Amino acid sequence: MMAHGHMIPTFDMAKLFFSSTIAAVKSTIITTPLNALAFLSFIRSSQIDLQILEFPSAAVGLLEGVENLDHCTSDEMHITFIMDTTLLQEPLQRLLGELRLDCLIADMFFSWATCAASRFGIPRLVFNGTSFFEICAWESMRMYKPFKDVESDSEPFVLPNFPHEIKLLRT
Repeated sequence: MMAHGHMIPTFDMAKLFFSSTIAAVKSTIITTPLNALAFLSFIRSSQIDLQILEFPSAAVGLLEGVENLDHCTSDEMHITFIMDTTLLQEPLQRLLGELRLDCLIADMFFSWATCAASRFGIPRLVFNGTSFFEICAWESMRMYKPFKDVESDSEPFVLPNFPHEIKLLRT
């Protein structure tokens, strides 16, 4: 996703691949012009490649320069932005046709990247920024609804089926 909470771990993965001692791994970050600014200082001092895809902000009714969820100022803008990231599929496919990638790691919100990669026989790994703890906590809350047994928002409840006692509040 084009938001700092997803871009930073993606950047960290590129650095890990680049610094790999197991094999000579080339990292390429594919992003939009404004998002590229977050990577420039590191990329200048490394051999990580940077490829730019233009994001059609104005063409989809967003303000010029809205290339990141952090720039969206309303729920409507968020929805428009997320839905319109699919417009990057075709430019990504063209770029993948030019590059010789061994693997594409794309955010979980870019499900269309799977189709783009498969056209060229490129395996795709999905980046899911959600932690395993969060997934387990969410599932425990969904299944057991421990928050229903408390009388107020400020009363703690325990998440069931965790190896340690985890207390949360409804608020």
